Amino acid sequence: MVRRVWRRRAFVATGLAAMLAAPGALANSVLDYSGFSNASVSLGDRTFRIYVHKSRNTFLLQPAWKDMGRQPSAWPDADWQTAAAAFVRPVGCAVPQTVPLLRWGATWEATYLCPLGIDLPALVKQQAAALQGGAALHP
Repeated sequence: MVRRVWRRRAFVATGLAAMLAAPGALANSVLDYSGFSNASVSLGDRTFRIYVHKSRNTFLLQPAWKDMGRQPSAWPDADWQTAAAAFVRPVGCAVPQTVPLLRWGATWEATYLCPLGIDLPALVKQQAAALQGGAALHP
């Protein structure tokens, strides 16, 4: 019994250490985003919350609270990419990559590229009230 408890503790500790040591791992990604969502994007009858990173060209996507009971972890991968692209497209930006950080928690991270002169975090900050209400980003 004691041996089994220590084995579990070692397994959990090893997993946490690996997660903290790996670049781009959960601890280095999800925990970098803080506060309330910056915007929301609808795709059909689903809504995604957007959290824009302050210093990296990335943003986080998570399902809105109303969609949590609809098994967002089973939503098609392409839907996350489509929602991410829909958020930045109005200002001329593109999303070359969208990756799951937590599939079971339905948390994805998108990398964006914007044309010269487009500062996405600044635009999001300027348009915060409208974006949180579901309005599209505009230049």
